Amino acid sequence: MGFFNIHGTLNYTLEYKDGDNYVNLSMGFEKTIGATLSAIDEYNFAFKDNNTKYFGNGNGYLNMGLSWVMGEGFTLGFDLRDLLNNQKWSPTTADRSIKIE
Repeated sequence: MGFFNIHGTLNYTLEYKDGDNYVNLSMGFEKTIGATLSAIDEYNFAFKDNNTKYFGNGNGYLNMGLSWVMGEGFTLGFDLRDLLNNQKWSPTTADRSIKIE
């Protein structure tokens, strides 16, 4: 059946120059599929990311990925980031990444 992990973060910045001086929140989960594969999903509300020229539109960031444990100490991951197209510098495409850990 596998494992199901839930995680969350709460943070507050001391940087006040941009006028965004409130708490930010993110949450996510990881579900193992078999012994070596995990599905990962996370959402960052990005409350502090809506007053700048370069960063977000205020939609938050939705990220999803897969992680495959190929051997002891070796993991291959594939991530899709910003699926809600929140970023302003490239608003029509999500980021993709391949990770080796």
